Amino acid sequence: MACATQGVQGMISLRYGDNNVISIDGNAVKMRRHYVQTVAGSTIAAEVKIELQNNETIWLTPADGSGVFSNNWLGVLMSPKGSVVVSEMRPLICVPLK
Repeated sequence: MACATQGVQGMISLRYGDNNVISIDGNAVKMRRHYVQTVAGSTIAAEVKIELQNNETIWLTPADGSGVFSNNWLGVLMSPKGSVVVSEMRPLICVPLK
């Protein structure tokens, strides 16, 4: 099996009030569940896990590029691929709408 990376740019929107994530292609995907997780003694204050109806998962950590905690979030969108234990991981940078 050969693997390759491919860059994709776009924007997703987290809409907690509607319990939806709007994907890069504009489709709404329902959130199955979401929660905040903290680890005692960790330098990371908290992280958010959002599980979607299509089995994708979003992990977000509240930090900006310099590692200083802020309103910016860094994370990844993980997409499981059929019948093998492989995930496509796409980096995310999240900022609140103004």
